[in-house]
Amino acid sequence: MRDDRPLIVGIGNPDRGDDAIGLAVAERLVDDGTVLLSSGDPTNLIAAWEHRNWVIIIDAVRTHQLPGTVTILELLDEPILGGVAHSSHSLGPLEAVQIGAALGTLPERVTLVGIEASSFVVAGDMSEPVRASIDPAIRAVRSLIGQASASSPPAH
Repeated sequence: MRDDRPLIVGIGNPDRGDDAIGLAVAERLVDDGTVLLSSGDPTNLIAAWEHRNWVIIIDAVRTHQLPGTVTILELLDEPILGGVAHSSHSLGPLEAVQIGAALGTLPERVTLVGIEASSFVVAGDMSEPVRASIDPAIRAVRSLIGQASASSPPAH
């Protein structure tokens, strides 16, 4: 049986500047659902989303937008192989989706809340534009969850 509540996955490295944004956002969402803080390892992501209908992944991305821009992508609807969004990890959520698809273990929905990053300096601080995106990213995740709840039929 699959769990209908979204699994919220914050991905990042707290010691690499803007790469910490996924963790920073997810840590503030613990009251909104099940939260997993992750380094982005694909095998861990695939194991975590087993028996889940919906996963919301929050991660630093590079898509040539302004730093701090929040982008929402439904990863199962996007041409992932074309590089719609690039995570800051050599292997990460996009590869997890590709592997999950090959194994037939994907949730019904995988949503990426990507925050455009600019600096991944080891031992560096998060840049101001990215730090300023924490609240907008939280609002985006809560809006996604609210929209899904509003469109779901009542439980019997």
